[in-house]
This record gives sequence, structure tokens and C-alpha cells, in this order.
Amino acid sequence: MEVIAIGDMHAQTRGPDDDFGKDGAADKALIQLTEDYPDARFIFSEAFECQQSLRHERRKENIMSAIWHAHSDALEALWSRTEAWIVGNHDARLLGMKWHGLECLPHLVWDGTLFIHGHQFDPMITKHPHTCARLADVAGWLERHVDSDFDLWVSKVQGWLSGTGRHGGEGRNEKYWPAVADTAWEHGCNTAVFGHTHQKDQTYMGAWEGSRELFHIDLFNTGHWTNGSRDVTRMEV
Repeated sequence: MEVIAIGDMHAQTRGPDDDFGKDGAADKALIQLTEDYPDARFIFSEAFECQQSLRHERRKENIMSAIWHAHSDALEALWSRTEAWIVGNHDARLLGMKWHGLECLPHLVWDGTLFIHGHQFDPMITKHPHTCARLADVAGWLERHVDSDFDLWVSKVQGWLSGTGRHGGEGRNEKYWPAVADTAWEHGCNTAVFGHTHQKDQTYMGAWEGSRELFHIDLFNTGHWTNGSRDVTRMEV
């Protein structure tokens, strides 16, 4: 079966801070993608932005209703063909929620492939989750009131400090490979698909150093769908 993985959409409510898209172009592209591959199943991670203008809304249903209303045609097209909805750090509050029959999962293991967002391996987020959430909150306010790209400036500083994340510099995916490969191995998988870094990439990881037996993992990064990007990872499972 063909699977198309999409990461980091960050859909919101079409306000100035909606990095998925405010003019409908991303919605049309997503609908077209589902039509171009009628036999494929989709898996997406971190589709929703809940750390900016929706951060202070406590009811998950209200968050999803607001985003769904803003991008209903695109999300309905995606939802009808989706195998799994995986949480990222920007929509972690939705973990375990069910919406239109889909449950938000921490990861998915499917026929030897691990699908995971990847923020679990980001040292800045794991060590300072509340600080990172606060930074996203501040970035969202500044996007709405100062500059629509202000979140990029904040993320660049955060990425520069940690060397990871979405603005950790070229080659930032490499910092994630050992941890992603290790987690895939623990789940009995020989392929792993992750996102979070906003850097589409593919590599082959050979002999694993350490006390464990030698193994290989194929690693893929889904890239992102923010600010005009249209990255996807297509594969057979």
C-alpha cells in the first residue's frame, strides 16, 4: 500500500499567525494531493497549531472546531484518507483526542515502519517544555500584532541555542538520527519517518555503534507545509 506522510502543517484559523496558509492556496494544494493519489493512505503529524492564539483555549473541541471551520474542505479531504493522526509539540494538547473517528496518537508502528513527529528527541523541548511553550505563545502574539513572520525569528534563536529544531542549521536532521534509529529499533522497525526539523531529508543508517547488535535503519524526514512549502514522503508499506 502506498502511504504519504505529511509533517508540520501548523494549521490554525487563517489569522496572521496561520503558517499553514491564509489565502487558501495550501488548502487547494492539500485537496489536489489527495486527488492525485486516490489509492494512497495518509499519515500526518503536527497538523494543528495550538500554542499560539489557541493556547489559552482549554477545551480541545473548541480548538479543533475553530481550525476545522477555517480549513474544512482541505481537512475533510485529508481526514477521509488518513490512516493515523500523530501528535507534535505544537498540538500535544490534543493527544488522545478523537475527532471525526481518528484518535491523536503519540506515534504509529505500521508493518516495520515507525511514524513519529520527532520533538521527543529535541533537547531544548525535552529539557525546557514550559519555556518553549511560552516562547511559542509570545511568538504568536507578536505575529498577530507586529509581524506575521515573527515566529521565524523566535524559532531561529531557539534553534541556534540548541542546534536542533526547525532552525538548527543545515544538517540538523543528523542530530536526530541516533535517537530516532534507537527508538525504531526498540519498536522492531527497520524504517522510521519523522518531522519537526522542517528539513526534508533521507539517509541510510548502517552499523549501530554500542552494545547492541548491528542493524540498519532507513530514515526519512517529512519536511513541512508551512509558509508555502509542500513537502511529503511517499513510501510503500
